Amino acid sequence: MMGAERPLVLSPEERRVTAYHEGGHALVALLVPGADPVHKVTIVPRGQALGATQIVPIDDRHNYPRTYLLARLAVGLGGRVAEELETGEITTGAENDLKESPLAFLAGAAAARCFQAEWSTHSACREGKRG
Repeated sequence: MMGAERPLVLSPEERRVTAYHEGGHALVALLVPGADPVHKVTIVPRGQALGATQIVPIDDRHNYPRTYLLARLAVGLGGRVAEELETGEITTGAENDLKESPLAFLAGAAAARCFQAEWSTHSACREGKRG
């Protein structure tokens, strides 16, 4: 469920930016191999959001392959990129994408692994082995 519709009057420019933002998420989800499918997209304000793209995983997963995690990151950042390409700027709506869902976790975990592999003095870490 996407939340209750809220009565909010958006300017035509805000609606346009929101449409590009949500469209960016949806387009990247459609084009990136391994990304979960889009279930719904709306630019009707609901809850605290001006718009939303609902992506529903195909199945329950307990282990996530690297390609899946990268696809999730790409979809999560697709709205920000679409805004910037169309308007030359990003809005605070894009900031929320970085905080929400597993995006922050995935980015932090990926950065931690890269940092560990790159800078570790332990040979097992450099070779990508688990110990």
